[in-house]
Amino acid sequence: MMDQGNKYTPKGIASEFVSGQQADSNITRKILNGAVHMVFITPESILENPLYRNMLLSQPYRDKLVALVVDEAHCVKLWRVFGEIGDLRSLISGNVQVMALTATATEETLSIVTKKLSMRKPTLIALSPFRVNIACKVHPKINIQEFADSLCSELLEKRTLFPKTVVYVRKLVSGGLYSHMEPEHYQRIQAL
Repeated sequence: MMDQGNKYTPKGIASEFVSGQQADSNITRKILNGAVHMVFITPESILENPLYRNMLLSQPYRDKLVALVVDEAHCVKLWRVFGEIGDLRSLISGNVQVMALTATATEETLSIVTKKLSMRKPTLIALSPFRVNIACKVHPKINIQEFADSLCSELLEKRTLFPKTVVYVRKLVSGGLYSHMEPEHYQRIQAL
């Protein structure tokens, strides 16, 4: 969320990020006084910190709040604290729009999110999950040492041109992938 908030400030839109570690009293004061146009806040902060929960009842927010946006909305189904975001609806005006964003929701999840966020007749905008820059490849199980060496060699060769890669394993082996690298590969990768 912090990186999302940082995108708006250079464009002249006052935005701040709030998490449980918020210790800057100037930022808190600006937010509570309604001087911030976009507040990116963790569910835990707005639900469990009375300071931020009560800001929704303050006049500056009652006058200016136009939307409650829930990013990663599929988490409403999965995590207790996300599921409680719907409770905020009772604190805000009925005219405030709610937007739930996710790229990984099934029909069942959409139904649960809609219900928990008290969304009435939501408009669904759905795009194909197909992305040309994402590929899934399955490689047959080989010797872990050979795999680590192969991966490291290619990474060292291509450096920043190496495609973003996720290595999924069923069982985490003690020491992880690094423990299977040749010492020279490990040291060179750490230096990148």
